[in-house]
Amino acid sequence: MGYHLIIKHHDGTITPKFSETFDGLAEYSDISADSIIYQGEQHWSPVVVGQHEQYKNLADERFRAGIKAQKLFKSHAIDHGLMIEELSQDMDSFKAYTSNADVSIKRGDFLLRNVRNIEIETKCFTFYNDSFYIPYADVKRHQNMQNYAGSPVILAIYERNGDVPVPESLRMITIQTIIEENYKSVTFDEKSKCSIIPLALTKQGFYLIDEVRKAIEKENG
Repeated sequence: MGYHLIIKHHDGTITPKFSETFDGLAEYSDISADSIIYQGEQHWSPVVVGQHEQYKNLADERFRAGIKAQKLFKSHAIDHGLMIEELSQDMDSFKAYTSNADVSIKRGDFLLRNVRNIEIETKCFTFYNDSFYIPYADVKRHQNMQNYAGSPVILAIYERNGDVPVPESLRMITIQTIIEENYKSVTFDEKSKCSIIPLALTKQGFYLIDEVRKAIEKENG
C-alpha cells in the first residue's frame, strides 16, 4: 500500500507517479493544488479512458446507452415473468461456438429459458424518420447463429436519448423478419453498410414474446 499521485497537464494528459510513503510525495516537484492523490497498491495505477483499450468505449455515449439498455431489458423481462439468462460474452465462453461453426456468428445478450430459448440481442438506437440502422454484418452473424443453434433471435430495441434508453420505447423484431424483408421494406445504406429497418416492421413491448408464449400454451393444451 502506498500513494498514487496524478499530475494533470493543460493538454488533458496525466502523469501517474507512486510513492510508498507520504513524505516521498514531496520529492515530486511538479505536484500542484489540482493534482490528485489516492492510496492503493502500486499496481492500482490510473489510466486515461481514451488511451486504454478496455475502457475507451466508455467515452462513447452510444456504448453507455447500450449497456444501460441491457440492464433495463433484463429488469423489464423479469417483471414480465420471463426466465432470463445472461449470456457470457468472454472469449472462453464463445469458443464452444466458434470452434464448431464454419461461418461468422454473433451471440445475443440473453436467453429466455421459459420461451423456447429465444435469444435476445438488446440494442439502443437513434430513430431516424421512423426507422433505425443496424450493421448488415451483425444481421448476417445473428442469422448464422440462429441457423447454427436452432433457436430464433429477436432484437429488442430501445430508442436512445443521449446515453439513456427511453424505457417506454421498447420494440422487438425477429432476425428472420429482417432477412425476409431484405430488399423489400428493409433497405441497405451503402455508405454506412447498414440495413435500414422501418419501425413499422417492429412490435411494441413484449408482443412478439407473448405470441410465442400463447403458442406454447396452445400446444400444451
